[in-house]
Amino acid sequence: MVHRRLRSRRYVRSIADDLPIDSPDLGLRRTALPLAVLRVAGQGAEFLAVVLLARGLGPGAFGVLSVGFLVARYAGLVADWGASIRGSRDVAARAGVDALRGYVRWRALVGAALAVVFAAVAAAVEPALAVLAVCVIARGLNRDWWSLGHGHGARAGVPSLVQGGGLLVAVVVVAPTAVGPAAGLMAVAFGAAAAVSVVLNRLPRATPDGPDAAGWVPDRSLVDPWILIVSLADQVLATADTLLLALLGSTAEAGVYAAVYRLPNAWLTVLGLVVAGLVPGVTGTLSGDPAAARALRRRILRVGALAGLSVLAVVPAAVWAVPRLFGEDYRSGQVPAALLLLGIGVATVTAGLLPLVLALGRDRPFALGLCGVAALNVVANLALIPRFGPTGAASVTLGSQVLVAGLYLVLSDPRRPARDGASSPRS
Repeated sequence: MVHRRLRSRRYVRSIADDLPIDSPDLGLRRTALPLAVLRVAGQGAEFLAVVLLARGLGPGAFGVLSVGFLVARYAGLVADWGASIRGSRDVAARAGVDALRGYVRWRALVGAALAVVFAAVAAAVEPALAVLAVCVIARGLNRDWWSLGHGHGARAGVPSLVQGGGLLVAVVVVAPTAVGPAAGLMAVAFGAAAAVSVVLNRLPRATPDGPDAAGWVPDRSLVDPWILIVSLADQVLATADTLLLALLGSTAEAGVYAAVYRLPNAWLTVLGLVVAGLVPGVTGTLSGDPAAARALRRRILRVGALAGLSVLAVVPAAVWAVPRLFGEDYRSGQVPAALLLLGIGVATVTAGLLPLVLALGRDRPFALGLCGVAALNVVANLALIPRFGPTGAASVTLGSQVLVAGLYLVLSDPRRPARDGASSPRS
């Protein structure tokens, strides 16, 4: 449940009128669905842009671009500092404006520092990728979680539409055939999305007697590392296979694998957006009625089981589509694509439990458990990729999804201690 101390604190700014926490759909119609529609449109446009880049660059060059972008994503996750996962929860739990302003400044500072480091390393290794440093700072500047925490799903989804739509238009117009121009177009799209996010989410002024004078150091409770660790571990699970394929195999294999990974990621994106949109509503609901957790958990698992079966039903069609969508050079990705989709089917069953895990405050065990799965994932990939290539990597991902599903089931159990590791944001 949300920490009881949150109820007795003096709120700097009330958002009770914004959040649909008493709605039986937990904000599904007002928050989750508008967010999902806009971001799916944006991600769909970005998917088409990536398909065009894969076809235009070829497996080798596309592999170089994919690996460079994955490294930028890792740096961007650190710059985000867990805001994409916990930010809407903290806003919904009514953390103080002063604390959140400090959190925003901290993320911007970390993002700027990491962008400089990324650009310097890329300039020494592959200069064409240095421009992707913009993607790092863009993640640190993003404020979509602010709107989402207030229940404004549509506003939180607009930057994604700008990013994906802008990238697709740019790729169609420019039709890049080299890594440098392709990376440049990605940087422009990500930078534009960050600018829109900042404009749409202007921060309220600091309270006259608040702690905002602390400068760049935010409230300690907002920079505890657990959700950041969750983000990084989740990214390891999502991308370590591609990176290790490039290191232990070839950039061509990594390019094929990265391309077919877009098929399961398309569904995972939709699922993740709906789940993210439910975080504020679940947080508010459990704050007012802690006993609702058990019924909510049962409901989520019923819906998840039906959705998981639906994913499994489309596996044959997706496998058939691989060479027709990406080209004959990518036919070897059919078996990995099938295994990856099976893993997404498993993940779908329990993914909806994430808002419940966050609202129950299981940050620390969540982080530690996910780190354990990520470590096993890397070890298994090191063992299987040299012998089985992309098929081995996809098999490891499937096994990892099973373990993560088990973790969600354990941590979403309301009978566990109420708050075993997370800290509460202060006003």
